[in-house]
Amino acid sequence: MKILIKIAAFVAIFLLVLVWRFPYDSLVEKSVRRAEAVTGATIIYHPVSAGPFGVRVSDLQIRMPSGASLTFDTARIFPSKQGLSTTAYQGENEMTVSLSPATLVVNLKEIMVGTGSPEIGDAKVTGSLNYQLATKEGEGDLRLVIKELKIPLPIPDPQVEIGSTYTIRNIGTPERPRTGVSAAVKLLNKDFSANGTISLEGQPAPSSPLINGNLRFEAPTGRGTIQLSGSWDKPSTKIIPN
Repeated sequence: MKILIKIAAFVAIFLLVLVWRFPYDSLVEKSVRRAEAVTGATIIYHPVSAGPFGVRVSDLQIRMPSGASLTFDTARIFPSKQGLSTTAYQGENEMTVSLSPATLVVNLKEIMVGTGSPEIGDAKVTGSLNYQLATKEGEGDLRLVIKELKIPLPIPDPQVEIGSTYTIRNIGTPERPRTGVSAAVKLLNKDFSANGTISLEGQPAPSSPLINGNLRFEAPTGRGTIQLSGSWDKPSTKIIPN
């Protein structure tokens, strides 16, 4: 009986050492590079510790092809078969990401995002994305709080809130993949509201996505239409009174 106990104890210790010495950091690195390949993002981080409960990192930075960027104080990354799952933190707010061979799922809760557009600036974003990797299509919803919108609009206060449901579709070819986004948008301000549809059409890097859309608005000064054009980094507007 004592021999069996010793054998069991040895096996348990061996398995424990094997688990703790498993190269989780290397597996996470491979998973992160796959995430970069399927999203086009650039991901930078500093490993802090690694173990069976994931790899803890600090100063996680994500830059998207559109120019949008996200920065997190800390994150914990769990590698999985051909994928990963991540919870990243900005103070008390968090973003979760799940990447599998078939799908990419993202959820954000009041995360500050650098939009990559000087006219929009930073936005506090809450929302979700469900993206199918095989078809390069997806859908989701977003709520953005923008402190100082610099796009010319008939409003006295530049702080606005934007709500949107959106769909992503593949408009390119296997040789030249491109993404198109169609969003139903509602824009609110203290004395102003607008709604309509906006489309974004991805362009080959490093060009910014093209933007096009019309928003019907109501303001103290009257009603009308806002026509949007240009590119994501340099949008332009035309106000057409009713």
